Amino acid sequence: MNNSWYCCRLPRHGVILPGLVVVLLCFASAAWARQTRAVWSAAGEQGHLDLFESTLSPQTWSKPECLVSNETENITPAIAEGADGTVLLAWIARDASGQALLHYLFRFAGGKKLQGVVDTGFAHNYAPSVLIDNRNTPWVAWASDDGTDEDIYASRFDGRAWSSAYRVNQDDDTPDIKPLLTLLPSGEVQVVWPGFDTTGYRPYQATWSGSGFSGERAAKEDPAQAAHNKTACSALPPLPAMAAKRLMATIFNSENKGLQSVPEWVAPCMPKPLP
Repeated sequence: MNNSWYCCRLPRHGVILPGLVVVLLCFASAAWARQTRAVWSAAGEQGHLDLFESTLSPQTWSKPECLVSNETENITPAIAEGADGTVLLAWIARDASGQALLHYLFRFAGGKKLQGVVDTGFAHNYAPSVLIDNRNTPWVAWASDDGTDEDIYASRFDGRAWSSAYRVNQDDDTPDIKPLLTLLPSGEVQVVWPGFDTTGYRPYQATWSGSGFSGERAAKEDPAQAAHNKTACSALPPLPAMAAKRLMATIFNSENKGLQSVPEWVAPCMPKPLP
């Protein structure tokens, strides 16, 4: 098999083995049907971690569809949708050599698909976050390991290709991890992340300036706590039963504002995974 995007059969008897990551996507645009989607990583028939998707309509999860199946371990998916109906999925694919590459897939409203690998410049990448801004420009942010420490990068899609990676944090010898792409009330794109200093991790932020990200600065509030405070936990739908044995889930904000994809580590009110 190769690294192509295609569907595969689920394990026999409808059993899905324990997954690593779940992402929920709630469609927000009034011009498109409001749907809730779950995308997660789980062991497939070939023994590798594949990506599966299920939709909620109206209160029943659809039969899971296999989205990605190949000889790599496909993990940490992130997903968002723009007002024009474009859906962006990004995830990390780890191969037998130990490389962890950043993959993406677009699904456009007309049915066209576009997939590939974001050229990050590094062989070891982690924890992608995605966002589609008010101008329907797709963004992805991630952490890369250069062999010394982890740094935060981001890229935007111009309709044909991803831009060269923009460095988000300052160049130092301390790790910066787990970026979150957020949209400010002004429409500006911002990245927030935990960065290490002499006493431990603290929140940092940088805002898109039109040609790059502004200098790293301490965040006014912890992005995890801010996201948690703005998440209507009581309104979150239950996860699909087949995704119960996960390690992490990410919620897409149906209002399409602020933090569009909320990872489970900033939404502790989500139902806990089964052991």
